[in-house]
Amino acid sequence: EQAALNFTKDFIALISGFDGDWGHMVYLEKWELCGPEMFEVIQDLVDWCLENGLKRAAHVYKPSAVKQDFLDKMVIEEVGDFKRAVFDNSQSAANWLSDEGYQTLIDIE
Repeated sequence: EQAALNFTKDFIALISGFDGDWGHMVYLEKWELCGPEMFEVIQDLVDWCLENGLKRAAHVYKPSAVKQDFLDKMVIEEVGDFKRAVFDNSQSAANWLSDEGYQTLIDIE
């Protein structure tokens, strides 16, 4: 839990420097599922992101019904201007973010 709280603090500090709408790619391949005690920490970060300009989220991981179910409970798929999509590779995720108008920092050719 402390690692998640530290990540949240660092993430918010980084994103607070952004001006305007933004999107992100989240690599979840090595992410391990967590217990219910983490739900509030994750949900608070998701809520903060949505309140602070996150408009697109590209989640990247190999197909996993367990991860999909867990993430569907934690992160809405679409609300207002926000959209989340799931990809099995970073190339497709980057292409989607680019098509949605968000610059990516990886080579998408």
